[in-house]
Amino acid sequence: MVASTVTHMSAEFDSFVRARTAPLLRSAYFLTGDQHLAEDLVQAALARTHRAWSNLHATAAADAYTRKTMYHLQVSWWRRRRVAETLTEHLPARAADLDLAESTALQVTLRSVLLRLPARQRAVLVLRFFDDLTEAQTANVLGVTVGTVKSQTAKALAKLRVLAPELRDFYAGTVDEVRPVDLRDGAVSQSRRLAARRATVAVVVVLAAVVTGLVTLFGLGPDENVPPIGPTPSPTPAPSPTVLPARPAELDLRDLGPFRNVTIAVPAWAGARGSQCPSGQVHLNDGGTTEGGSLLPVWVDQYTETDVDADGDADLVAIVRCSEGPESPGSEVIAFRRDSNGRPVTLGRIVGTRDGFGAIYQVVAADGGVEVELSKEYTDTGQQYVPVQARTYRLVGGVARQIAGPTSFEQNPEHAVLWVDATDLTLRPAAGGHYAGHLIVTVANRGSLYVARAELRMRLNGNWLKPAGATWSSCFREDYSTPVSFQVICAAPELPAGANVKMEFDFVAETLPAELNPKPQFEWQQPYSVEIGQLAPYTYEQSQQTEMPFSVVLG
Repeated sequence: MVASTVTHMSAEFDSFVRARTAPLLRSAYFLTGDQHLAEDLVQAALARTHRAWSNLHATAAADAYTRKTMYHLQVSWWRRRRVAETLTEHLPARAADLDLAESTALQVTLRSVLLRLPARQRAVLVLRFFDDLTEAQTANVLGVTVGTVKSQTAKALAKLRVLAPELRDFYAGTVDEVRPVDLRDGAVSQSRRLAARRATVAVVVVLAAVVTGLVTLFGLGPDENVPPIGPTPSPTPAPSPTVLPARPAELDLRDLGPFRNVTIAVPAWAGARGSQCPSGQVHLNDGGTTEGGSLLPVWVDQYTETDVDADGDADLVAIVRCSEGPESPGSEVIAFRRDSNGRPVTLGRIVGTRDGFGAIYQVVAADGGVEVELSKEYTDTGQQYVPVQARTYRLVGGVARQIAGPTSFEQNPEHAVLWVDATDLTLRPAAGGHYAGHLIVTVANRGSLYVARAELRMRLNGNWLKPAGATWSSCFREDYSTPVSFQVICAAPELPAGANVKMEFDFVAETLPAELNPKPQFEWQQPYSVEIGQLAPYTYEQSQQTEMPFSVVLG
């Protein structure tokens, strides 16, 4: 009877695996981005389902249990850096309503942007929109609240809209199966290995208890002089803490020169809010901006001296801006000559955001004109995230003409791809009851353009963990009041295309906190993390993995 029951449960498990492997593999593929990793993830989840099958076979919860196990395993693997972001040999098939080239391009885009999301956001999207789970079911699988599912979904979709707007109408239906594979035997084998491993642990625990009982029985205790086996190693010397200087305050270093306390003629502004910006005779104060009133502020962002009309005399060319943001009237590049008192007198308009540009960043003197750095798109996240071009203009008869530089923006321009990863910060006992720690950070440029200047930002929770040694010579400290933590900013090396650089850091701790890795108040606020970013002059980049959390562990 027992054998019959076991055989029946085995047959039920086989049927479950045959029925559910394909949809589980599809979900796992979108979580990992790799067919082989997806197979490993599903097999590991099925192995744990097999071990629990005696409790699951009579219920309808087997599928939910397997999915919950799979998503938890995936997050655990991601935290241990085991999920590699590699291109796959085979992609999941797409329904035949698109041609092959378009389908393949969109699948590559989908996979790429999913892998750029944090693990939990990726899991929420797959559960909600590929597995068609409700918010409550998704919350149950992930072990979180419905509110967390809603917030993570909103954040993930917002990021996808930015990273890949072409996916808006893609994958409205389901995706066909990934490459089929039979995982039943592997799952059962792995289940048995898990059982054997736990049995071994149980035996070790029993033996330890027996040894403890014998020690107590024969009177051996902490006061007994038991000779050590071999020499006692000396504790590792604790490194000395390194006091990092505070980061210097950012100063307004704009050279406004002749644009302080002066009245200039500003052309009428364009756009829906153009009437809200001062035009005509506009007075600028000592800070190069307008003051008060009901209109939006206007100010001089930057200027240069150059012979913009090729008449042999140096002129002034300035970026004049009205308000900020994509809905603002934007910027105008205006040329001025100097009067007998050196004050600027308007010569004419050169170019502006009204001419189809998203933003204007800088003007530079050029031979026979002025070079203007501008972009097609607007961004408030950083100049490096949009393609920027340098175009040269000259005033001819009071009218601006472009005389050099590109006249259109490439559809797929070359770019840098900054990437960062970190090991766990491992603490080991050191002399004097202290702990010595070590962290390895890897920064890379996986793109095709050179990055001249970059900085590494490291966030550390609390003041118990202190930088130590000589590895912090190019770093500054920046404190936060809430929560109690601080950030370290270090100069990163130059990152030519293909660069992969390791940066190592030493730490010392006199005492350990109650929690090495406290749960953050907000999910996005990791207690320990590293982030790589550019400094001017910027290179166009498409960010991939620019921030990585890490854990503090005892070695």
